[in-house]
Amino acid sequence: MANVIMAPSLLLAIAAMATISLVHAGTNPPPLFAFGDHFSDVGNNNGFPGAIRADHPHYGIDFPGGVPTGRFSNGYNIIDYIAQLMGFEQSPRAFLSGPLTDDDIYKGINFASAGSGVLGA
Repeated sequence: MANVIMAPSLLLAIAAMATISLVHAGTNPPPLFAFGDHFSDVGNNNGFPGAIRADHPHYGIDFPGGVPTGRFSNGYNIIDYIAQLMGFEQSPRAFLSGPLTDDDIYKGINFASAGSGVLGA
């Protein structure tokens, strides 16, 4: 079971390091598009009705401002850290957080949603 979890995490870490090294070679970082589950969700679930939500206390207690943002953590998540390493001022915005602008698309979009999966129920 541990190997099943470790393999995708290791691949993600290697891909992130490769992307970060390429970014530092140029002046403008490429767009960051995030897919995944609660480890990378920055607020997409706030737009869904249901029980899987992180827009209430104590989520976000260590996030700047101390307010719940929809992240399933008490502060930054992995996408926040990758965006910082790539040179972005903030993480790509959540796809469901409102109308998107061209600038949003050039910076990237976060499609991750907690509770997501590839297998049907």
